[in-house]
Amino acid sequence: MARQARTGSEAAKAGKPAAIKDVNAEEVVHVLRERQVCRLIHGHTHRPARHLHAIDGQDCERWVVPDW
Repeated sequence: MARQARTGSEAAKAGKPAAIKDVNAEEVVHVLRERQVCRLIHGHTHRPARHLHAIDGQDCERWVVPDW
């Protein structure tokens, strides 16, 4: 049953553009500025990785953790 669910999930993700499988980039900038931080860590968005953002001349990072 788990394998079938995973297969269905992978098939559904394959047909979607990458932009809708991630967070809104403008919101990331907003949160980082609002909280005055340069690192954001959040749950999975199907793009687990370290994402770099240049905000107001400063290098910031967003870590997306994979499935927990």
